[in-house]
Amino acid sequence: MNPSSHPPAGRSPRGAAPQACYNQPVFDRITFDQKIMSGRACIRGMRIPVSVIVSQIAHGATFDEILQGYPDLEREDIQQALEYAAWLTQEEVRVP
Repeated sequence: MNPSSHPPAGRSPRGAAPQACYNQPVFDRITFDQKIMSGRACIRGMRIPVSVIVSQIAHGATFDEILQGYPDLEREDIQQALEYAAWLTQEEVRVP
């Protein structure tokens, strides 16, 4: 099963209110809006995709360096972006 087959965190099928369960935490700082970055996962409705933040961490940037480059971000935004990325990678992949 791939991550796109599940509703994004904070979204439920048929527009129901988000709810936490044991394997799908609510990511309250991660937003999805078709009018912002074509619906990509972003930080708090800003035009800052989660993928950009995670990529910067992967390439060695520190939280402080990211915060300097994106003054509207908060430390908790970066932390939750990493937690969201980690949650996405928990998907079970079955190799034939």
